Amino acid sequence: MCREVPRGPGFFGDAGPQPAKGLAVLQDDGPSDETLVVHAGEKLGNGVASTDSILAPIMVGTSQWFKNSDDLIDFKEGRCVGGFEYGRYGNPTLKEANYIGPGSFTNQKRPPSPCAMCIFTISKQQILSGLAQHCNAAILSSQSGATSSFPLDHWRRRLARSKGDVTEEHRTLSFANVLEDKISALEKAESTLVTSSGMNAIAATLLALVPPGGHVVTTNDCYSEAGAFISDRLSGMGIRSTFIDLDDMELSLKAVLDQNDILPANKYQLYVTELLSSQHTLQVTLFYTDSPTNPLLKCVDIRLVTEMCHRKGALVCVDSTLASPVNQKPLTLGADIVLHSATKFIAGHHDVIAGCVSGSDVLISRIRLWHHHLGGAISPNSAYMIIRGLKTMALRVEAQNYTALRIACLLECHPKIERVHYPGLKSCPWHHIAEIQMAGCGGVLSFEVASDLYGTMRFIDALKIPFIATSFGGCESLVQQPAVMSFWGQSEDRMAKMGIKNNLVRFSVGIEKFEDIRDDILQALDKV
Repeated sequence: MCREVPRGPGFFGDAGPQPAKGLAVLQDDGPSDETLVVHAGEKLGNGVASTDSILAPIMVGTSQWFKNSDDLIDFKEGRCVGGFEYGRYGNPTLKEANYIGPGSFTNQKRPPSPCAMCIFTISKQQILSGLAQHCNAAILSSQSGATSSFPLDHWRRRLARSKGDVTEEHRTLSFANVLEDKISALEKAESTLVTSSGMNAIAATLLALVPPGGHVVTTNDCYSEAGAFISDRLSGMGIRSTFIDLDDMELSLKAVLDQNDILPANKYQLYVTELLSSQHTLQVTLFYTDSPTNPLLKCVDIRLVTEMCHRKGALVCVDSTLASPVNQKPLTLGADIVLHSATKFIAGHHDVIAGCVSGSDVLISRIRLWHHHLGGAISPNSAYMIIRGLKTMALRVEAQNYTALRIACLLECHPKIERVHYPGLKSCPWHHIAEIQMAGCGGVLSFEVASDLYGTMRFIDALKIPFIATSFGGCESLVQQPAVMSFWGQSEDRMAKMGIKNNLVRFSVGIEKFEDIRDDILQALDKV
């Protein structure tokens, strides 16, 4: 069912700004300035660097793009002869350095000191949180924070560190501390740990919070790498796992939780410590879920599952990456832990890989110990780049919310689109949940083209603005066909179980102008 799209960035129809009368509007036949500033010289130009990184001119990217679907299939089948790498480990800078030679990066400017970043802009909380506390942090490389050792100028500090009150030297970086405080403020959390990747945050959390003999419950729609870690790795440690269907989540979760004892009222917090130290229990220890899910954007009623799990003494961990802290705050809904791949909306520029996990001091302290043993400490430069990206996150996400909702409404009415998956639409079966717990539905939507595998490939290849690439949440729009990208070579039964069809398209909206994205999608659909 079609409906009028609200003007403005609000999820439920805030009035947007209107052009002032009498002002000239500069127009031409090409893309708008908002789109050109993102893509000129790269996707919409010749480019200047011999790499397939999204950030071609500077060769620092977290996702590699493909010129068309045939190139992607060649890569998946091992026929690719190019030099680029793929996925979250694909950083062409490492390969290019072999040809450029040593010392080629020595003239790069160092990032500004934390004090220089104390500026005021749209969201004072997300910009200034953490800076005041850590501006005078004692580090050996004071200007950039890029150091692996910290001096201890007083015996009290040395004693505190020996007791574990101060994090170990190679786990503590001043920019990381600032970033942790910022994310804690955004998530309304007591504590936050930042890591070198989202998967590192997931692994450390699961290992820390589920003891041997424990039981993890998750959904069939959870992040695939997390699901594989739960089913394949944790099982080798004597940890049980149960995967439930989100379409029947309440009944399925209740059936699994029925094996747990009912806790007395108001005893959950006292039970947490006992739960974490328990051994060889068959009771459910942790419920782990994504909300929204990827790529079908199903939503979990976080408040409901939290009440169900806490009543039976189980922890709740929510991966809120697709929502971002701007749109959803699971801890305020009762969840114990919230995770993010900070690579996505939090950093927002496709140029850094990181993760974060937030919650109570008790839980994060336990996760921090596991993280110390696993490694995966974030680098000072990565933390600085995320701090920089955080300052525009509210602006970016609000714009992406607005554009994605308008695109979803447009596609819902289009004759060549069979179905749109976006919880911002009233026709979406998850809309009532999103309306309660989300301020906006994010910049990712999925839709099913009225065609087959190859017709959908033609649609994607005809798009001019988005990159054909993994990842999401950055300034550039990205598009992928899960049947060709993430699920290539998997069985039809596996794809059917996950709800993945050959004609499904996942579109991550960037910050380009809506009209440019709209026109690009419409011209590509004309070719189907």
